[in-house]
Order: sequence, then structure tokens, then C-alpha cells
Amino acid sequence: MSDIVKVCKHHGPLAEELVIRERIKDSDKFLLRCRYCRRFKDQLYKSKNRAVLARNQREYYADNREKVIEAQKIYSKLHPEVNRKARAKYRSKMGPLRTELEILRRRQITLERYHAMLVEQDDRCAICNRKENRKSRNGGITRLCIDHCHETNAVRGLLCHSCNTAIGKLEDNLELILKAHDYVKYHKERITHVPEHETQSPGHAEHPA
Repeated sequence: MSDIVKVCKHHGPLAEELVIRERIKDSDKFLLRCRYCRRFKDQLYKSKNRAVLARNQREYYADNREKVIEAQKIYSKLHPEVNRKARAKYRSKMGPLRTELEILRRRQITLERYHAMLVEQDDRCAICNRKENRKSRNGGITRLCIDHCHETNAVRGLLCHSCNTAIGKLEDNLELILKAHDYVKYHKERITHVPEHETQSPGHAEHPA
């Protein structure tokens, strides 16, 4: 048995592994603290100051985002088993809601607001007015995408995967979107009105500059 290094008034004699050494401010000396008492004190403080601690954490992350992410990556590489268990526990706890909450957090809207938007749009895409039919890896139907402005990050509406991908590929550029509209309209009208023997192959078809 390890030698006793401290006697706690709450937990009795303590060995080295049950003691925390805290440096005294402006000194080279240390105080010996009971690990159990310290843990209880920390938990009590966190329970009484959750809002303040959460705000401080958000502000620190905003000011040191790259530093925090890099530290998380390093920790994950050094402790792969701990990281794997933490992820598995989170997935088990949150279930299908996990991915949805992560997206909502990035888009800075609440779950209630997302569901209200679904009701407003009748669970249909804001562009094509069709319901999502794309299947996820587990065989279910994926949710509608939360479309946002890439300049302001403001949420604009809910789109199906196809429409969301389309405007993303066109880089939210109105000029490109209008050109795509004119291109499709021109060739659709041309096929409708030009006799079959006069049609050319798509590669040689003329269209407005």
C-alpha cells in the first residue's frame, strides 16, 4: 500500500495517487488537496455557473477556433481509443438527431425553427416544390437541406439535395443562374419548333452568347 501523504477531514488518510498538488501563487511551494474534495468542488462550481462557463467557452472557441481544432486533432491521435468511445457514446445517446443538431448548430438556427420551416414549406423544396426522395446510407429518406447565403451565412430556406447542389455548383451567382436558364430555354424552344431534319447535334448547336 502506498504511503499516506495527507489526511482529509472528509475522506481520511490519502495515498499519493489520491492527492492533487496545487502551486501556491507567487511561490515554489505546493498545497496538497484531496482529489475527491477537489472534484466535488469543481462539479459544484460548474453546476452553479453553467451559463457563464458556456458563454466563456463559446467566446474562447470563437477567438481561438484554429488552435482548438488543432489541439483536438492532436488529442484524438494520441488517444484514439478514448476518442472512439466518446464518439460511440454520443452517437448512441443522440441517435438520428445527432446529424440534424450538428447542422442546425452550424447554421445557427434552433430545432424548433427548422421544424417550423418544414411546416411552412409543407415538407417540400422551396425551388422545385417536390419532396425529398434521396435515400440515406441506412435506407431512409434524407432531410431537406438548410440553404444559406455563403456571404452572410443567413438561412434562406429548405431545399432538396438536387436543388441545393445545383445552386451551389453555380456559386450563388445570379449571372450564371440566368445564363443557365437562358441556355435551357433556348434549346428547349429550338427542339420544339425546328423540324427534325434541321436539328444539329448538341455539341454544334448555336445558342446566345
